[in-house]
Amino acid sequence: MRFRSKSIFLISVILITASNVSALGYFDSMRSGTALPGIDPISISLGGVRSIGIDGSMSILTNPSALTTAQGTSLSISIGPAIMNEVVEDSLGRHTKSWPVLADLSLAGGYRITNSLVLGIAFAKITDMSFEGQYYIPDMEPGPAYGEIIAVDELKVTGGLFESVAGVSWMPAEWLAVGLSSGVRFGEANYDSTYEDRVTPSSSSDSTWGWKDEELCWHAGVTLPFEMSSIGISWVSSGEHYDSRIAAGGMVYTESQSFIGAEVEVIAPGDKNAIVGRLFGQVNPSETYVFRGALFFADRGDEVEREGLGVSAGVGIALGQLSFNGAFSWSSTKRDSDTFGHDDMDLVKDSQSILSIGLSWIL
Repeated sequence: MRFRSKSIFLISVILITASNVSALGYFDSMRSGTALPGIDPISISLGGVRSIGIDGSMSILTNPSALTTAQGTSLSISIGPAIMNEVVEDSLGRHTKSWPVLADLSLAGGYRITNSLVLGIAFAKITDMSFEGQYYIPDMEPGPAYGEIIAVDELKVTGGLFESVAGVSWMPAEWLAVGLSSGVRFGEANYDSTYEDRVTPSSSSDSTWGWKDEELCWHAGVTLPFEMSSIGISWVSSGEHYDSRIAAGGMVYTESQSFIGAEVEVIAPGDKNAIVGRLFGQVNPSETYVFRGALFFADRGDEVEREGLGVSAGVGIALGQLSFNGAFSWSSTKRDSDTFGHDDMDLVKDSQSILSIGLSWIL
């Protein structure tokens, strides 16, 4: 059938050229996965900041030099779901598809050897590969059946990438901290495509494919801590299904240890040069409560036709050596493009909403 042949051809082209395209939702599920805005409630509430290590031992996965800010020996754990959503507008109208995923899963620990040397280990989910979509194919031939649905394409993708690393942070001077971590980045993606031909059922078909990956990964960072401010730079290595990243930012403190900061992150520097900008802050109204928030945006360069925008908010509650943290983040990308092989879309809007809760314990 001509519709099926066209669909298979377009999907094949996208899979072949996937190294050059990426966007929240379908395109990301074809290659690098949807980047998560943080790896625990603190980083999620601050928009996924990477250059400034604010969340103690978990910073080994962003800027390992910030391990020196961890208070003694510490443990952190977090978990949280997300709702992924895609809205498609085409000649048939407006279609919405949503699906749940486990977005946040992390565990980290830090051990202070001396005042200037800290070791850390961490595990976390870093990207999500999931996607669920349906595309309805109408009869476009003149006749009594014109406009009727004659076939349905469906695609379901599951999986994601994780990192498990260990590292060290050293503070050779009061104004300088350096850090390095290394470990394994691993994960998989599973694709299930279904084509239902309502005119000729014998032409219906199913296909499945997927990949598994395991490779070394590296994180490096530098922090310049001053009396009422801090500057940081971080880098993470690339992989088969993950782009390298370099981020630089800074923040200014108040006497109550509240702060406001900004960061610029470049994804795949020298190649895609996609940019993410973040404005973030924290308010400490008391020794018990803290409130955090962020506004972030993404310019995906040549990958998509429009930019993305996101907001995050969170709260922390300190109870002695225990602290509880929660966060919510929403981000969205609009594009005038296609979805799993069909290029007659007027508009595609992808979004993700993440809720995360976590517990930190100073031993």
